[in-house]
Amino acid sequence: EIFQYKATSRGDLAAMTLWFTAWDTRQLGHNMFLGEVRIQLDSIPLESNEARWWPLSHLEDSHFRGSVLLSLMYCPSPDDRKTRKTALKLKVIEARDLPVMENGRTNPYAAIYMIPRTEEVCKDHKYKLQLKNNTVNPKWNAEVNFMHLDAGQVESQGIEVQILHLPKSEKGKKGSKGPCGLLGIVRLCKHQTTVHEHLDGRGVEVLHWNESLSRPGVWVEKWHNLRGFSSMPPTTS
Repeated sequence: EIFQYKATSRGDLAAMTLWFTAWDTRQLGHNMFLGEVRIQLDSIPLESNEARWWPLSHLEDSHFRGSVLLSLMYCPSPDDRKTRKTALKLKVIEARDLPVMENGRTNPYAAIYMIPRTEEVCKDHKYKLQLKNNTVNPKWNAEVNFMHLDAGQVESQGIEVQILHLPKSEKGKKGSKGPCGLLGIVRLCKHQTTVHEHLDGRGVEVLHWNESLSRPGVWVEKWHNLRGFSSMPPTTS
């Protein structure tokens, strides 16, 4: 079977990682993760069609964290030239195949931020979605809006989505700031680590961001594999 992936340029393609995961489909809709292969495309000759064997990473060595379905819309103001303000709308639709946490239970919720995080951003542009109890396939279908953004700075900003797990010991504690398990993140942004270390968009994250900014007023929907932090900012509770 042949799969085709599009990239805006050869340089973008070389910066991507091909991520292949193998699953065993069971009854009752439960899929068991068998292993993965990650191939940095700049490490192989892209012109070669030669077949090659790649070993699957074992479950205990795997970095697979599940995936999340996001939809993004760029909404420039009709009088953008006067106000220099714009907006971004994000839908967090669902996640699937999240890791199973302690006692076989996963209680996921989502935290969403504008990045880079400044004092103003942390105050006005952060959201927390509803906790879902005991599920590795949560559905939110929630929309959050980032309004009154500086149109001249949107290109050097982004949106971070964190999927977290609330331990059973912390459930029901009002205002609890206890330990929350990070399941994974997505950063919708360009790869601009020279601007800020958190602007480290990769692969589909960058493609999703660029396509949304190039198609104002249109919802652009894509699945994203969750990943870890390259550097660890504080999480929310």
